[in-house]
Amino acid sequence: MSLDDLYSAQQISPQFRVTLEENPHKIDFPEGFVDEVFRKACEKKPLFNGTLVCVKSFAPHTITTYTVSFKEFLASYQLSYARVHRALAVSGWIIHRDNILFGIRSEKVLFSPSKLELVPSGGVDESAIEGNLINFEYALINEFEQETGLLLDDVEAIRPELVVLSKEKQIYDICLSITLKDNHDIYCDSSNDEYSEFFWVPKNQIKAFVKDNIRKLHPTTLAIIEAKLLS
Repeated sequence: MSLDDLYSAQQISPQFRVTLEENPHKIDFPEGFVDEVFRKACEKKPLFNGTLVCVKSFAPHTITTYTVSFKEFLASYQLSYARVHRALAVSGWIIHRDNILFGIRSEKVLFSPSKLELVPSGGVDESAIEGNLINFEYALINEFEQETGLLLDDVEAIRPELVVLSKEKQIYDICLSITLKDNHDIYCDSSNDEYSEFFWVPKNQIKAFVKDNIRKLHPTTLAIIEAKLLS
């Protein structure tokens, strides 16, 4: 199966917007089912039942979204007839002196443990809601600071680049490049629950790096590399 069968990627502009509407889906779950799914998920890792942002529709210049509880999102994926929620996520790649940051996901994470991926990445929650808009740049910066220990002050520029759709998992990733200031050395703190290790790969060695690690790389990362980092 080729990458095209798993993912699609579309370029977006700096004017790209994400709007918010009401949840159009009402799922009739079996009694107690939602809580039981959440309880089992928490056995692997402590989880918080917050609010996730999901995608209602996608167009070239905008995504329309709604919110759903994390419990209901997890439960919907346990029932084949109820898999209607398409999560909105953010992913990025960090550039510093022509090097790209990669991380190995912790074995403790709920999704894609031990996978190798570009950093940062994460779901979009209620903290990014601003009226009837979703501030996806804010969501990415939150992930950036939490996962790497770096600060917004370390950033030279942030640019929206792509929307990547996982055709299998029906997850939309808004992907942005993060260019760090090159006037000082950068140290990433790996003492967090998301990643077990960070390392930098020179951009001119990305092709060889992919070849050597093809089975370890997260598919979203492969889509980003193919679309933006091999040119």
